[in-house]
Amino acid sequence: MDLWNHWVANWKDNYGLDTIRWKTTPGIGDSMYGLNIAFMRAFVNQKPTKFQIHFFHDKDLNYHYEDPESVYDRFEYVRKRYMWPDMVHVEPIFNSTDTALYKKFYEGITRKPKSELYRYWSFDPTIQVKTIPNKIVIWRPTFNAKQQLSGYKLPMLDHEWQRIIDRLKDFIKEENIELHLIGDALVPRALSNALHDGYRTGIRL
Repeated sequence: MDLWNHWVANWKDNYGLDTIRWKTTPGIGDSMYGLNIAFMRAFVNQKPTKFQIHFFHDKDLNYHYEDPESVYDRFEYVRKRYMWPDMVHVEPIFNSTDTALYKKFYEGITRKPKSELYRYWSFDPTIQVKTIPNKIVIWRPTFNAKQQLSGYKLPMLDHEWQRIIDRLKDFIKEENIELHLIGDALVPRALSNALHDGYRTGIRL
């Protein structure tokens, strides 16, 4: 059996439902998690999925005072780059007062063990992204809300991240590559500091 048929045979979230209600947070990861589920459901069911995403703040919120765009702008930037974006009808809800959803996080899906397919989707491969030669940016999630050993993130410990960084430093000296460290790779701090580092580095580049 090929990998695709193996995954589809184990698909636990294909009940013909077409609406997902999702609580998001200022971090783009939670929004992408919900989008991935919605897109994969639409693909497996072969019909559009409605994705109602609840922002518990206004449309123009900037999470950090130096953020170049709002939380919603960031969400839209990513969403428009998904493959086959018309498969999912997104309904944003701003200043949501749905306290039940806030506590539950999502409605309209059933997450079960060993049903991994819902986590994945793809960006549009036809979108060309320009790279900057000889530049490397590293971010390590030392103080992420959920640590890597929680069971669903890569089990990279702090000393392992440091080993990678040290080897890269040796490599770039030989190859004349410019290295930018952000987040905990620079100094262990909170997630908001890592986001700020990323924006400042991106602007400089």
